[in-house]
Amino acid sequence: MATYTALCVSFLSLICLGYCYENLSRVSGASASQSSSFKSASLVVDGNYAQYFPECAHTGKDQTLAWIQVDLGTVYSLKSVRIYSRNEDSWPPYRLRQFYLDASNSSADTSIKRSRVRCYTDNTTAPATPPPVIDIPCKQTARYVIVETSYHAPEDKDSRGPVLEICEIEVIGCNIRHFGENCALCNACSVCDVINGNCSCQPGHYAPGCQPCSKNCGNGSCDGRDGRCISECNSGYYGSYCNRTCSVNCENHICDQNYGNCTCIRGWKPPYCNECDINHYGIDCSMECSASCTSGCYMVTGFCKGSCKVGKFGNFCNKTCNADCRNGCHRDNAHCKDCVAGKFGAMCQKNCGKGCTSNCVQNNGSCACNIGWQGTFCKDCSPHYYGELCEHKCSTGCLNETCLSNGSCIEGCKGENLDEKCTVNKISSEKNTNSSWTISGLYVVTTVLFISIILNVFFIVRYRNVRQTIYKRQNSNDVQKQHDPTQDLNTPTCTYDSVGDNAGYQELGQLSQPSHYDKLK
Repeated sequence: MATYTALCVSFLSLICLGYCYENLSRVSGASASQSSSFKSASLVVDGNYAQYFPECAHTGKDQTLAWIQVDLGTVYSLKSVRIYSRNEDSWPPYRLRQFYLDASNSSADTSIKRSRVRCYTDNTTAPATPPPVIDIPCKQTARYVIVETSYHAPEDKDSRGPVLEICEIEVIGCNIRHFGENCALCNACSVCDVINGNCSCQPGHYAPGCQPCSKNCGNGSCDGRDGRCISECNSGYYGSYCNRTCSVNCENHICDQNYGNCTCIRGWKPPYCNECDINHYGIDCSMECSASCTSGCYMVTGFCKGSCKVGKFGNFCNKTCNADCRNGCHRDNAHCKDCVAGKFGAMCQKNCGKGCTSNCVQNNGSCACNIGWQGTFCKDCSPHYYGELCEHKCSTGCLNETCLSNGSCIEGCKGENLDEKCTVNKISSEKNTNSSWTISGLYVVTTVLFISIILNVFFIVRYRNVRQTIYKRQNSNDVQKQHDPTQDLNTPTCTYDSVGDNAGYQELGQLSQPSHYDKLK
């Protein structure tokens, strides 16, 4: 079976001579190398397509990585790579499972991996095996073709690590600036598509004109067709071409690679951080909007957007509406939106009429009146009522029952001899007054008589007490005379010419004055 496959491959190679793409592995200067040597790597570029052990390159055992590469000696336009692995009746290509194929401008034995371009990855798992001959499209501009694997085949019982057994590697393509089966010269471009001749460029450049990729592309690589960056953008940039700058207000100047959104520093509005958030303003968004703004403020002036919170007005919503405003006031002129009960006017600074049944109209103060009031503003009593609050009804005795603010009838009374309010008869009133005076006089006379009686009783009692005192003194003198007869002889007899010479008689004289009864007579 393996011999038949090799013969078919040789026959096809002969047919392609003269008009097929060139096998670049066979050009002068081409060579092969491998990661470790069990059998020489040169066997993959010797033109022998036999797929049995003696004709195949073989890496060493017990390694962590195995690779075989073809060095073309210079850069070529690659079309595809054909791999012939060891394939014998008792030895299928199980060691080729999960290999990958890279095109590169750097050798596999260097640590520089960024110039590699992956052309193929095998995903075969045991017990299946890859095809013994694999034709892999690999349209790249490169010098090295690398077959590499880290897969350990479970069939290898006596060793560990990956092993590659490859009998031949064909690299199909043309010289730079050539394309097609005959490797014809490209038209008007330094590099062109190896199949159709469309202009293509060296790595790090893109068509048309092979201009360099954006310097902000990660690793400097981009799609050669349109310049779109292949890797992520460098820090601070985003977009398909990495030509858009992240906002300086993004934290750490890092933003989403596709859309540019990011986490903003304080004061800036997400997701792009190119304007202040709802609570800040100023050149650097460091100034805070008024707490009374309902919809934030403008970035430059700090003036509030939209309306103010209820009770505030002004550009910054920092002024307070009149306390009598209900539901706040208009931001531009402080005019109240509505007034509390009993107030009207643009700023609710005026009082509604006392007689309004409820709140009055804000712009002019007009209202509906309670009973007893009249007028557009309900500030005057109706003709049939009076009083400070128009709470008293005019007397029914008034003609037409109308009166003034003090209750006096306007047009006079219905009857005669009535007072100003037409409620009391004047004559009856006078009689009542005279009768009142008569009764008052009787009260006075009675009071005077009562006081006189009290005084007379007092003086009578007083008179009696004085006489008894005099009498006792006289008796005492008579007794002394009886015990001392000489006293009468030697002591002159006291004779009083008048009552005034004796205090006792003076008292009696006072008591003997005319009484109040004599005066009454």
